Amino acid sequence: MNGTGRLSGVSIGRDAVIDLHMHTTASDGRFTPPLLAEAAQKEGLAVIALADHDRVDNVRPLQEEARRHGIHVIPAVEVSCIWGETQYHVLVYNVDLDDERVVGPLNENKRQYEEMCRKGLEELERQGKPIDPAILQLCHKGQPIAPYHVFQAIIKHEYAPNMKEAHDMAKTVGVDFLPLPTMQSVITGARESGAIPILAHPARAEPGFQPPDQETLDAMIEAGLMGFEVWHPYHSSYDVAVYLKLCQDRGLLASCGSDTHSPNDSRRKLTKWPVRYA
Repeated sequence: MNGTGRLSGVSIGRDAVIDLHMHTTASDGRFTPPLLAEAAQKEGLAVIALADHDRVDNVRPLQEEARRHGIHVIPAVEVSCIWGETQYHVLVYNVDLDDERVVGPLNENKRQYEEMCRKGLEELERQGKPIDPAILQLCHKGQPIAPYHVFQAIIKHEYAPNMKEAHDMAKTVGVDFLPLPTMQSVITGARESGAIPILAHPARAEPGFQPPDQETLDAMIEAGLMGFEVWHPYHSSYDVAVYLKLCQDRGLLASCGSDTHSPNDSRRKLTKWPVRYA
């Protein structure tokens, strides 16, 4: 690892296992860096990639913790963006943590979210729905506050029963996600900085997620997308086969990740993917 946080010159064994997609308290995960490093060590993972949503705050702390366990951490970020009118997530791997082309927009969003959440919490209190600072602290664990931390606090106070209704309530006091960048701009910024843009969980199909059709996939690749997250807990065997063939036919990169968010994330647990999957 060099001063920018990037990995280079790393060699691992052919039988090594890896997991290239996970989250911490810097976004909507419940892992702290020490907890995640310890969990990865218990799984015997050689390389992991921290890809918090639109945040890189915990990358260096995780690298420090993981180094004690002999684990390499790829600096990454999962960027929410749009293609046309549809939202997608792009995993940007081996981010230069000092490069403003990638981290500059993330830091500006962080500043705006802190101000937005402060005003929203004040309005909730005026409406008779105060948020206990201790509860809020449990949600953000010292990280810069963001909308999902407010959603979690609303649920803990039982003002709303789930994330959707908590989000809806938060929007009434001005706490919502900022307008998303285009995927084209995310790809361009990543590649110009020397990072690697990969489409996250492309076959994920549920409310809020829409798999791209072939025409859209072709256009994304033409725009510079470098690969796909082929192995993911929400992908069927058919999905894996389709995207693996696409990567092989088009000379693209394949990735694999659990997308785990917490130690109790039963469907998305840290996973020992064989290194040949990436």
